[in-house]
Amino acid sequence: MSPPSLAVPNRIKPIIARLISQEAGFVDDPDDSGGATKYGITNLSLSLWRDQRVTTEDVKQLTIEEATQIYFQRYWLTPNLRELKDFWVKEFLFDWGVNSGPITVIKLFQDYIGTVPDGHIGPVTSKVLDEYIDTYRGLEQVAYGMLVDMRIIYYVRVVKRDLSQIKFLEGWIDRANSFRIYVT
Repeated sequence: MSPPSLAVPNRIKPIIARLISQEAGFVDDPDDSGGATKYGITNLSLSLWRDQRVTTEDVKQLTIEEATQIYFQRYWLTPNLRELKDFWVKEFLFDWGVNSGPITVIKLFQDYIGTVPDGHIGPVTSKVLDEYIDTYRGLEQVAYGMLVDMRIIYYVRVVKRDLSQIKFLEGWIDRANSFRIYVT
């Protein structure tokens, strides 16, 4: 049984809608370590959400409404992204967390900015991030670009560990680069 639905704030709805449109419909690529997915929700994610084992058919039948709730509750609220002030970082970490697992991504991010990597955003991580952003005030393109580079390096390491994932690398890099801010 799924957890009760929560109201998704209006500011978050377009982020989730954009992500769902990027993730598209049902896909069952045998090379994808996540297995069958719909709107980017894997069989495992749906099983955890519903607290019961689900089938590929259950994944196929997933609705946008349920996917939205999964994304909001498991990928936005659980890692506590609301604690962060910088909206670009929130959206970036949310998107990357959907692609690579929110706890993994938050730990990588925390390690990068120099806080204890526990996989959950708290006041210390938020404060250190604010200081990081303040250091680059006026140079957000540089600050954000370094985070995008970190994400790309992570993907390259995934492929080095498992060469069967190389077919996804270009798409992962394109997705990471979609967060670059270009100042002209």
